[in-house]
Amino acid sequence: MARPPSGITCFITGTDTGVGKTVLTALWLRHLHHTGRAALAVKPFATGSRADALLLWRVLRAGLPRPGPGTPRGPKRAEDLTAFFFRAPLAPWVAARLERRRVTQARALRAIRAWQSPGGWLLVEGCGGLLTPLGPGYSARELIAGLGCPAVIVARNRLGVLNQVRLVWEALGGARGAAAAVVLMSAARPDGSVASNPGALAGWIAPTPVLVCPHWPALGRQPAHWDHAARASARWLEHLVRAVEGFAPWKARC
Repeated sequence: MARPPSGITCFITGTDTGVGKTVLTALWLRHLHHTGRAALAVKPFATGSRADALLLWRVLRAGLPRPGPGTPRGPKRAEDLTAFFFRAPLAPWVAARLERRRVTQARALRAIRAWQSPGGWLLVEGCGGLLTPLGPGYSARELIAGLGCPAVIVARNRLGVLNQVRLVWEALGGARGAAAAVVLMSAARPDGSVASNPGALAGWIAPTPVLVCPHWPALGRQPAHWDHAARASARWLEHLVRAVEGFAPWKARC
């Protein structure tokens, strides 16, 4: 089945803030570039700091091809990747109210769609967890539904992750919902649950695949660090690509 005219858009959401969404997005973006796929990544909402957008921008600029026919439009600045930034490190809806600003769901969707390109990939990194309030009456779940795109759930591989992922997976519709894959992010100091979590989780959320991202202690701001990590992670990242490309509910909307 042919891809939709806008290419492939995937929303990276999580069980909480600080679970590794930016790390996964940067690695995935670099892998897409390594394998010759046109791809962009954006973080529409950010609060407190633009550090995540700055990292994505550095990785993105290192991998974008020279402008030409069919190449996606790249950002000129890191700020371009975040349409809605608020100073207070709070949920976007709360932080926006402090600044007496209001971002409607329709406006947020327009900002995301502006980056879609024919035949290209667009990775959309969420802010906080799936149900973190982004604006009046909506969260990442409503943006995923509005975009009609698959989602990838990111979580820390630690004790408690079975419950956390299952809650997000169910909130996205369960086996017939929008979750194309789950990625468990490994920690520097793993606990006793990490070995059994992937298999146990896969048994509860089938047929959604569960992948594991290893811990990368040396990752920093330099694109070369991300090049190395993405190449070393190529096998499971390609599984992630294929999970999204072959996602049945997404295909049904084409």
